[in-house]
Amino acid sequence: MTVTVGEMKRVATPYVLINVPIIMIKAFVGMFLYSTKVLCIGTIANWWFFWWSGTRIHQLRDDETIDTEILNDSIYVEILLETLPQVFIQVSNNMQISPNSAEWSRISLFSISLTMLNTLNGIYRFFYFKCILHQDMGNIPVRTSLLGYLLFEAKPTDHKVTVERNQTLTLKQNQDQDVDIAIIEQEMISLESGIDEDGGKDELRMSMVSHSAVPLDEDDEDDDILQDTHRYSVVPPATKQM
Repeated sequence: MTVTVGEMKRVATPYVLINVPIIMIKAFVGMFLYSTKVLCIGTIANWWFFWWSGTRIHQLRDDETIDTEILNDSIYVEILLETLPQVFIQVSNNMQISPNSAEWSRISLFSISLTMLNTLNGIYRFFYFKCILHQDMGNIPVRTSLLGYLLFEAKPTDHKVTVERNQTLTLKQNQDQDVDIAIIEQEMISLESGIDEDGGKDELRMSMVSHSAVPLDEDDEDDDILQDTHRYSVVPPATKQM
């Protein structure tokens, strides 16, 4: 039976409409975590992605404490959509206050200079790693150093690699579970067949005890009983002479 795209849309649409309030709440929480850079923390990222997708396909490993791909992506989005426009807004505000830039206050000049340096530094790093070294967002180094001493360096992450790794692990776990289930089923079949054999042996034992003139030792092994049945003669009950 084949299901067309139109049928899938008709089936999915009511559930999407019903879940719109929950989806919007999750989306707003995700946007807040993304804009505040909190989403790049490994534990928070694992929690939110599981909350959003219902699966652990985006699960980071324990040694991946920072999602460098989300962090770098959010930083450069902030530079292009927030910091860079802020430079033009500050210049426009100062021009409205005083058209002559020589009359701008030191605080205004310091604020504009710092914003421009931050913007140029971000654009330079993005251009260098992305356009010259052709590295993905997750492979752009994220490190903190002080006076030449490295204080922290995050392990690079890649969502494509993470998804493929988790899919492989999930597939392997499912295969292992199938193997375990098959082994258990085989053991159950063997156990049931063993119970049937034991039941047959018990019936043979009772039949031999009830019909044999020679008493049997209850401590004999089942295999010995099966092998030595020819030594016991079944004596029919005596018939009364007329």
